[in-house]
Amino acid sequence: MMLSGKKLIAVSMVFFIFFCPVFAQDQESSIGFDKAEEIALEESGGGTVVKSKMDRDDRMFMYEITVVNNNTRYEFEISVDDGAIYEYTESMIRTDRSRRETAADTSISREEAESIAL
Repeated sequence: MMLSGKKLIAVSMVFFIFFCPVFAQDQESSIGFDKAEEIALEESGGGTVVKSKMDRDDRMFMYEITVVNNNTRYEFEISVDDGAIYEYTESMIRTDRSRRETAADTSISREEAESIAL
């Protein structure tokens, strides 16, 4: 299926409008992935980078960096332009061992259960 001349021009314009800023931003960015990962590692106190990607959020380009340090996951949105942290979340990673310890800490005897139920 061949596109007519006007359709081909329209498709080309849409491509350039949406994709050229991505290419230009990547080449002109003030910081790179390495610097963004360094910022995330410094803020999380070390660990391992498990995810690193560039994303466009509200017309701004951000690096989305995920770091795991011990049993904590840190997620950052870092500006491509200046390395500023725009969003930061921290969450605990539950392991089988921590689940077993929690279950062991909260267990009660049969007698205690019966006295509570009655």
